[in-house]
Amino acid sequence: MLELDPEGQAQFFEQFSQSVQSSGNCMGTDGIAEFHRKVSTGLEKVCVRRPWAMRLFVCFYQLRLRRHERMLAGLMHVSADALPVLLERLERLRFAVHYGRAGNAKQRTCCLDMLERYRIAPLDAPFLVWNRVIGMRDQSVNFGHWDWILGLFMMHLVGMLFLLALGFALSPTPNPGVKTIITTVYLLMGYGTFTFYKATTFDVFRIGLRYFKPNGWRYRPLPRYEANL
Repeated sequence: MLELDPEGQAQFFEQFSQSVQSSGNCMGTDGIAEFHRKVSTGLEKVCVRRPWAMRLFVCFYQLRLRRHERMLAGLMHVSADALPVLLERLERLRFAVHYGRAGNAKQRTCCLDMLERYRIAPLDAPFLVWNRVIGMRDQSVNFGHWDWILGLFMMHLVGMLFLLALGFALSPTPNPGVKTIITTVYLLMGYGTFTFYKATTFDVFRIGLRYFKPNGWRYRPLPRYEANL
C-alpha cells in the first residue's frame, strides 16, 4: 500500500474536509427542500393526477378491505374450506385498492402479465388499468384515436355547463342569493366534469402514447415492446 509523505497527507485531508463540507452544504435543509421541489415538479410533468372518480373507487375498496381484515382477525376458527375464499377476497380487494378495479385470480394474473409485457411504469399502471386501457376481463389493450376524439366531444358538454353558469351569473334574477347558488353549482359541475373527462380521454391518450402507437382505429405496441409479444 502506498503511503503519502506528511505534506501530501495534509493536503489530502484538507481537500477531503472541503469536499465533506461542500457536500454537507449541498444536502442541508435548503438543498433537501430544493431536491424535493425538483422531484415534485418532474413528477407533475410526467404523471397524471388520478380523477376524483378513481379516488372514490379506491376509498370504497379501502373501507371494504379494512372491514374484511378486521372480520378475519376477529374469527376464532376458520374452516379449511372457508379460508381460501376469505384470503382470495382479501387479495381481490388489495389489488382493487392499488389499481382501482377488482378482479379474480386469473384476471389479476393476466393484468400483471400485460403490465410486465409492455413494461408499463408503476406510476402509470393504475391509471391505465382503471381506464380499461389494460382490459382485465377481455385481456386486451383498448387504445386508439377514439380516446382524444371522445374527449373533444365531451368538452362540448362541459362547455355547455360553463355557459349555463355564465348565463345565470348575468341573468337579471332579483334574488342574488339564488343566482349565486345556482351559478356555483353549475361551475362545480363543470369543473368536476372537465377534470373527469380530461383524465379519461386526453390524459389516457397522452400516457398511452408512451407504450402504444395508434394504428387506425386499433393499436400497435411500440417497436421496443414488440419483441415481448
